[in-house]
Amino acid sequence: MAPDGDHDYYWLYMNGRKTKWWIKLSRGSNYRVYSDNLLKRQAKTLRVTFRQLVDFVTCKTKKQEFYNILCQNDSFNCKS
Repeated sequence: MAPDGDHDYYWLYMNGRKTKWWIKLSRGSNYRVYSDNLLKRQAKTLRVTFRQLVDFVTCKTKKQEFYNILCQNDSFNCKS
């Protein structure tokens, strides 16, 4: 995590290595609960569906399973 004013940046780590996937979250008072529209934009950034992102952030999907979902997209280089 890297703080930047009212934002935090989180990177996905796999096997102890930092991946290229990251997300920016606001700590501002207007973002205590993220709207569906904001989550949809974050899902689009990660190239996953809204449901896949929600399942991941609510711990219904394990990290390795979510990583596999990200890797299914041809635009990501997931070579070990």
